[in-house]
Amino acid sequence: MFKKVTNCINSTLIKYAAAAAADSRVQSIGSRIAPVAVALAVLAPVAAIAGTAQGLPWESPMEKVKDSLTGPIALGISIIALAAAGAALVFGGELSEFTRKIIMLVMALALLVAGSSIMTNLFSASGALIH
Repeated sequence: MFKKVTNCINSTLIKYAAAAAADSRVQSIGSRIAPVAVALAVLAPVAAIAGTAQGLPWESPMEKVKDSLTGPIALGISIIALAAAGAALVFGGELSEFTRKIIMLVMALALLVAGSSIMTNLFSASGALIH
């Protein structure tokens, strides 16, 4: 009886020892593969991004809108609108509150468009410079 119990315990210990040995082998393989997996996880998105040379579909139309809002014709129109809105406020007499707000809106938009062109001409830089 004692021998059967000992054999049973020994066979159980041998199974656990084999499992522990297999576990240590898995851990050693995992410790070798882990740096490679981390390198692939870090470098794979960079390689994927590097392969996309074309821009997003809305970049071309937005570039056209930016060019037309910052060009010389837009600067001329905004200066004329600024002068007309200023004259309307000064010499307009009694304007309704709604008309006054519309004129202020026209002045604000004209200042935004003219400001972009004027700042570009004064400081020869436009917007944020990202390198």
